[in-house]
Amino acid sequence: MIGAYTWGLTLLAQDRGWGSSGMGWVPAGFGTGAGTVSLLLTWRGRVPRAGVVAAVADLLGAVAIGSLAQTSTVAAGTLVAVCIGLLAGPAGAVTGALIQTAAGPAYVGRVTAASTLVGFGVAPLTFPVVGWAADLWGIGPVFAVCAAVSALGGVVALCAGSLRRAELPR
Repeated sequence: MIGAYTWGLTLLAQDRGWGSSGMGWVPAGFGTGAGTVSLLLTWRGRVPRAGVVAAVADLLGAVAIGSLAQTSTVAAGTLVAVCIGLLAGPAGAVTGALIQTAAGPAYVGRVTAASTLVGFGVAPLTFPVVGWAADLWGIGPVFAVCAAVSALGGVVALCAGSLRRAELPR
């Protein structure tokens, strides 16, 4: 998903003729959605049924990512990006909290470091793959495949009882 959203978004803006300002509006929409969710989670506090919330947000976020490639205007792309932020925000925040909760106190630092390494270290390695695939098949199929991979995480979480029942401490 990171490759499609980061590098694929640049290709999408180029393909649609959105220009530099359009390329700026879409990530701004994402930030608006994610920021709104962050404020709501801060105000709300504990999220009941956290495992289900994270899994469903992952699934719906994947649908939104896939639909971003179907937008033709900057306004539509920005609106979809707001939805992506609204869904990716709770998925990421709740998943991160669940990972840290499940790790024993002696392992929280190591688990967080490994999670961060995957998210910020491995994810950029998908950029050349996304560029290559977009050259080969076009940007729409690349977004669809990335959305399917992202949705797979939500499906696995919903199918695995321990992940589905995961809760945050009170």
